[in-house]
Amino acid sequence: MQVGEEEEKTIQIHKVTKSLNYDPIPLDITREILLRLPAKSLVRFRCASKLWSSLTTEPYFMKSFTTRFLSRPRLLLSFKKCATTLFISLPQHEIPDGKCLTHDDVSNNQIKLSKNCGCKRNFEFVYGLVSFSVYTNYVQVWNPSMSQHLIIPKPEKSRHGPCYLGYDPFGDTYKLLWIEYRNDYGPWVLTLEDKESWRMTKVSTSMCGLTTSWKCISGVIYYEVISIPSNNNGSKNMERTMMSFNVRFETFKPIKFPCCVDNTQLGTHYLLSYNGRLALVCSLDTKLWVLGNEKEEK
Repeated sequence: MQVGEEEEKTIQIHKVTKSLNYDPIPLDITREILLRLPAKSLVRFRCASKLWSSLTTEPYFMKSFTTRFLSRPRLLLSFKKCATTLFISLPQHEIPDGKCLTHDDVSNNQIKLSKNCGCKRNFEFVYGLVSFSVYTNYVQVWNPSMSQHLIIPKPEKSRHGPCYLGYDPFGDTYKLLWIEYRNDYGPWVLTLEDKESWRMTKVSTSMCGLTTSWKCISGVIYYEVISIPSNNNGSKNMERTMMSFNVRFETFKPIKFPCCVDNTQLGTHYLLSYNGRLALVCSLDTKLWVLGNEKEEK
């Protein structure tokens, strides 16, 4: 923040407190008070004054608020009814015996998804933001801590395909990765908060196909790929693999599935984060595979 803007906000505080015969509140203390407020109260208080609205929309404030929000883990439950998705957030800490959750412990939000979001509305939580987009013309990004959401249209000339949200912890930036069903166009990348347009990036054409599940871990988006290449005899064999996308450098790298994974059991394997690493779990036999490093899976 520039020094002039800081001084102007301090002058505004002095004017308000002077008119009320109060001693002026330092700007850093005002920020600290606002940071401790619940998200719903913070959104309401933005309408109280231009000063509070300006303070709570600063990049530094938003990052600090998100960091505090993530330091208190909560369980996020979702319930779908037509175009409306209800989210209920519960505290993840242990509850003492004989004590029940109160109304203040539980928060709920209703999100009305775009009509163009298709019938499959998978969502993923990525460092404070939630994205909704599978087989759709739009992607919706929701900030549960601030109760705000953004609708972003697909790239021009693109076909239907899933869109993934990723976060770069080094540059503190969020990016969207749009994958095409075919190799005609894309993949496409969009950096949020930069007011820039979609840009096309490069990836090996042999790795494109139908993507089904994904996860963002430590600045890398992992997504599942199902390709159907044609053999010399004209037959087609379904191949299953994984792609990684480095959010910071925007580079792709293929990752082989464990050799014992059955390609015929599609929809029975799910990606998750296990101790900060990518893991693959099977819902049929409760097997778990963890990605050890770039050259080895275990």
